[in-house]
Amino acid sequence: MKPRPPAAWRFTERGTHTGAEGAHVLSVALAGEIDADAVPPIKLRLEELLHDAPAPTHLVLDASRVEFMQSAGVGYLILVHRQLAARGGSLSLVHPRTQLRSTLQILGVLPLFDIYVDEPSALADLGVA
Repeated sequence: MKPRPPAAWRFTERGTHTGAEGAHVLSVALAGEIDADAVPPIKLRLEELLHDAPAPTHLVLDASRVEFMQSAGVGYLILVHRQLAARGGSLSLVHPRTQLRSTLQILGVLPLFDIYVDEPSALADLGVA
């Protein structure tokens, strides 16, 4: 069997924060090529983080280094958005590249996400000092 090449993506947990009115905010970053093979391990790790006590109500996802995202990745972002919205929370994207932003726009899902130019702006908007 031919060995698989190393993953062309990276998931980084940046931390958890307490925002306005006690909201719990999780900050993560994705980088690289988010294809169908990348989604299951990303989903596994993110689900662990989203269910840790206290469960985050808001997710700030730095997408500034995502080169492209296939439909499986976009579908997962929509699912996470819905889960967080059901808790009264949100999914914020930090500086998504033009390709990702265009994909989300074409699919009609860009309005689901709050878009920020940088992580400090997103955290400040959620009341994280």
